[in-house]
Amino acid sequence: MGEYVSFCDLNGDKHELRFAWFLSPSRKELKEYFANYKKEAKLQQIAKCRRNIEIYKKCILEGEEELRKLEEEEELS
Repeated sequence: MGEYVSFCDLNGDKHELRFAWFLSPSRKELKEYFANYKKEAKLQQIAKCRRNIEIYKKCILEGEEELRKLEEEEELS
């Protein structure tokens, strides 16, 4: 048996953990890994939401500008 165990969780995320972590009575390292993993995943999700919001804001501003130009052209016609 190797030093590491690889598996995919229910979300399809791949994990590679030390086999010894599963054998430890306290499973301290295993608990710390997943606590940190969940925290990092949450931080990545927050960053993705912020990026999406900025993209949507930019699209809205560009759409408003285009709409204003089209309405001005229509008024001049």
